[in-house]
Amino acid sequence: MDYASYLIWSEYVPQAGKEEYHCYLKQYWSRIKKRDPIVKPLLVDTPQQLVGKLSQRGVFEFHQQPDLLISANGVQRVSELIELSQQPAEVQFKVQEILVRYQEQPVLLGKHILLFNPGNTNEIPDPIIVTHESYQFKLYANFDCVLQEADDTIHIVDLKTGHHLQPHTGLSNYDNRQAHVYLLAASYLYPNAKAIGSFYNLETQQWSSQYHQTPSLLARTAEMLEIVAKRHQQDKRQLASNSENFHKIFRPHPGLPCQYCQFTSICTFADLIT
Repeated sequence: MDYASYLIWSEYVPQAGKEEYHCYLKQYWSRIKKRDPIVKPLLVDTPQQLVGKLSQRGVFEFHQQPDLLISANGVQRVSELIELSQQPAEVQFKVQEILVRYQEQPVLLGKHILLFNPGNTNEIPDPIIVTHESYQFKLYANFDCVLQEADDTIHIVDLKTGHHLQPHTGLSNYDNRQAHVYLLAASYLYPNAKAIGSFYNLETQQWSSQYHQTPSLLARTAEMLEIVAKRHQQDKRQLASNSENFHKIFRPHPGLPCQYCQFTSICTFADLIT
């Protein structure tokens, strides 16, 4: 059965305002060739990704042991639990800052938490079988946190770190499509409940606006994911039948995207940067 996720969608269609930073060839390295011995070492987390994962893990540990939220050495104990001292100095400093801020303002304290992802695993969630018209596909949606609000509304919270706004456009760095995919997944996982979604930035301590389920939003999201699922399988089949044409299937876009790509050392198209 074909499958899709927010991540695959984002690999095929760039986020609005980030088109110039998008390169389809990156998907070839990170998804198709990820087990290649040359590629695999390049797939390690960046410092920014480490900050996000470790901060989420730290908040998870706070809520596993709520007494740490009021303990004078709570941040230190959480730092030990997540083995923060083993990370690069820049990562330690940033995560420590975030944990201090969260202890001062624990926004999830007192909330009815149905699910909290510790953020330090690469486990693949169980797929959700989505039906759109006569087509079925597997949807993979990995929630950070799921709350049940006082009125029984299901609240999907995605935890973020880093800058909220893109410096070159002023647009939000949060991709609406991620919230839309989560709301579609929630409609299957919690079919009898109203669901909302939002982003919470652990670094800036700011909530995004809330995203709400509507029939048209869910239908449109399912339609787009169907297109992505079909395209992904088609590309894999074409690549299997003629591997020499990979650059036509996964089109390179050298230039600005290469500044943020971990594969420039093995990608011949990166040499075209001027």
